[in-house]
Amino acid sequence: MTISDKNEKNGIYITSDTVYKKQIINSLKGKQIDLLIPNMGAAKQGTWIMTLTLNAEMLKKMIDKLNPQIVIPVHYGTFEHYKEPVENIKKINDQRIKIVKVGGKTKVKITNNKTIFDSDY
Repeated sequence: MTISDKNEKNGIYITSDTVYKKQIINSLKGKQIDLLIPNMGAAKQGTWIMTLTLNAEMLKKMIDKLNPQIVIPVHYGTFEHYKEPVENIKKINDQRIKIVKVGGKTKVKITNNKTIFDSDY
């Protein structure tokens, strides 16, 4: 998704329920991604059904390939089928990753290639 005004465009990618796949990354080549909102939690990982959402290892690869300015993970620890704890995301240790407490409020402003992040956590 691209949000634009007269002077600039900002790219936002919301992964929805998906995992890291080269096909997805290749489809995003050349696109500016300022804000990445990945669905996390490794839903259904280790069950008979395939993993439905990203885990921390997949997120790290995605960040390395897409180079977003800011990453706000969602869907970690909110439902029983999300298997991976938020601590695994924190271990990536990338300053672009912003962990927002469940139910918290967040403001992100991207302007002139500068990102301003504000959260009530």
